[in-house]
Amino acid sequence: MTYIPIQVYTISTLMKYIHGLKRLGLSEDEATVYETLLEKGQANVLNLSHLANIHRPALYNLLPKMVNKGLIIEVKRGRRTEYIAASPNKLEPLVKSTQNSLDTIVNNLNTEYSKKQIVPKIETYYGKDGIGRVFMDVVTSLDKGETYYRYSVRRDLYKDFLPRAYRQIRDEKKLERLVITNEEGSQRKKPKLERFVKVLKGDYDVFNVVKIIYKNKIAFIDFENEVAFIVYNERMARLEAEIFLSLYKTLP
Repeated sequence: MTYIPIQVYTISTLMKYIHGLKRLGLSEDEATVYETLLEKGQANVLNLSHLANIHRPALYNLLPKMVNKGLIIEVKRGRRTEYIAASPNKLEPLVKSTQNSLDTIVNNLNTEYSKKQIVPKIETYYGKDGIGRVFMDVVTSLDKGETYYRYSVRRDLYKDFLPRAYRQIRDEKKLERLVITNEEGSQRKKPKLERFVKVLKGDYDVFNVVKIIYKNKIAFIDFENEVAFIVYNERMARLEAEIFLSLYKTLP
């Protein structure tokens, strides 16, 4: 008996672009067929089945769809039908479609993110260490040369609430601060800070409290009860900053 040798096809180093083609919207089988034809050239269903490791019934169903999409080209050779990969330029509409889809996804994600930011995030801290963390958040959040705003209605600011690194970081970053305080608080200010401090006249029943406005945050500190909290909300912080500056400008 005479055996007719059959050409054996193997899957070699192709499939380099399967993942990328799938990202353009091709199915795994479509991506496999396209890259197979791109590397091996023209092939009929039998050869393509061996090359792509896809059963022929699946190919008979898949190939006409790929022809309609413009991904491959059908070539007639007598009674035989063979297929070749279309130019990669034909993939450009898929690239644009994918980019549009990605843009839509990003826009939708930004919308969802914005919705989440409507609800303020609030962090609460307790004790001297907790209050110290709030002070450190002020100086570590701000960039060099930035300004923060502080209301101080107090009899005294206990020095043990301030971390050792607070003033060092503040001064190294050359952070500016504008302060509105009561008359009693102003008497404790150092001379070098006088140009930053405005005094609000009047008597107050509440003492030893501070509000600091910085970045997109508002910090509230109650020294007597040793509790503090930070509100994270850009719009609220911006409004508080505008109110502070309006009041600050009216004070002598």
